[in-house]
Amino acid sequence: MDDGGGGDENQQDVHLVGQPNNTRVVDPFNIERVSQILREVSIGEDLSTEQRTEVTNLITEYADVFAHSLSEMLPVDFMTHKLNVDPSVPLPTKVNQKPLTAEQKPWYYSKIDEMEAAGIITRVRADEVRCLAPTTL
Repeated sequence: MDDGGGGDENQQDVHLVGQPNNTRVVDPFNIERVSQILREVSIGEDLSTEQRTEVTNLITEYADVFAHSLSEMLPVDFMTHKLNVDPSVPLPTKVNQKPLTAEQKPWYYSKIDEMEAAGIITRVRADEVRCLAPTTL
């Protein structure tokens, strides 16, 4: 496992599986991609010109760790999270969701679609659900 001290190339290869059209995977240091990252990152006005240059250089050097969208997020396939929940404990299976406003609905549903398309979430059958909680926007 990577100790955080740099880019372990073998570790990085594990993350790339299943992402063949992902610009972050195919060409993470593409000039257009790096330029877009630099446009999206806000660098504080309180930094000196030299410090701003250092930050810009650092962002450029590590452009491969930035994701522009959910579709550029790479899966974490080297860790598993398991909740040990006592099966005898009753969990809420009905959610009291606060109604979404007309303005919230398009944004909310588009994010759900985007996360599903990116493989971040998956639809499940109702009988597979053990616990529900409301979504907070």
